[in-house]
Amino acid sequence: MIRAAGAAPVLYATWAYEKESPALAKMGISYDEMAEGMYAAYHEAARENGALIADVGRAFYERAEREALYAGDGCHPNAAGSRLAAEMLAEVMMKDWAGKHDGK
Repeated sequence: MIRAAGAAPVLYATWAYEKESPALAKMGISYDEMAEGMYAAYHEAARENGALIADVGRAFYERAEREALYAGDGCHPNAAGSRLAAEMLAEVMMKDWAGKHDGK
């Protein structure tokens, strides 16, 4: 239905829980394990479905050591994390749109 409407599907690849968070401890996995597993799953789904991917999880992984991106629960984004997610989505969608409209 998305393609029939002239659009491209975009997967919103989310982030691993905050490093050292109680949620990770409860799951019994490390931050890297969760981040790598989510990255692989989202990218496989994008390949299998010919979808674009807004890799918010990778951006969180790369920036979380330098920036506070998580809310107090260690699972959800704070305002900065939400802004990063929105920027990643917009970037992917605008790049796709521009690629379809270059020279028109």
